[in-house]
Amino acid sequence: MNILTQEAKKRQAVVKMARKKGKSYAMRKYGVSLSSVKQWDKRYYGKDWRSLPEKSHRPHSHPNQHTEAEEMLISKVFWKKYERYG
Repeated sequence: MNILTQEAKKRQAVVKMARKKGKSYAMRKYGVSLSSVKQWDKRYYGKDWRSLPEKSHRPHSHPNQHTEAEEMLISKVFWKKYERYG
């Protein structure tokens, strides 16, 4: 069993405890923040722990990325201005 599975099963236990005895009790018992318990409870559906693994924190897009034409122009200006580095 890998670390993601273990972590998701721990979260499942936290959510089950929160639903039985309250979110504050589960938070104190497992040593996690109340906001995490609320977030996991909202995401958890039924009996399956597969809805609880960690999600990516990386951006899925880069809206300010230069186009290829802009990159070529920047490169051309750089090499023209700093010929000694070429």
